[in-house]
Amino acid sequence: MFDMKRLGKLKNLDANAPDAMKTFWAFDKAVFAEGALTAREKQLMALAVRFQTAYGETPLDFVQRVRLRHAATLLRTTALPIKVIAAAVGFASRSHFSRAFHAAYGIEPRGYRRVKLPGAGTVLPP
Repeated sequence: MFDMKRLGKLKNLDANAPDAMKTFWAFDKAVFAEGALTAREKQLMALAVRFQTAYGETPLDFVQRVRLRHAATLLRTTALPIKVIAAAVGFASRSHFSRAFHAAYGIEPRGYRRVKLPGAGTVLPP
């Protein structure tokens, strides 16, 4: 079966290449040997590459950014406990949520909630 660690090579895909898909399909010929991937897996990988080429981020990075932005809004506009907010935006644990939030915003969720932001409802973008 396909080793998902090999997908790390896609991070280096040149989005400005004249034919990004050609670059993608050539990144590791062994991966695409007969039977190495199902048709569905090839379609999903192609979609991920097209998405990254078009938007400059992977689909998973996009989803993570949207989830964290929604969490930031909830932190500023509600009194819900951080654990509840983490679960509401799809994180299984508060600690994982806090690490991801800190990585994106440079501040822990609790500290973010305390920060006085200019303008009502303004949220710092990740």
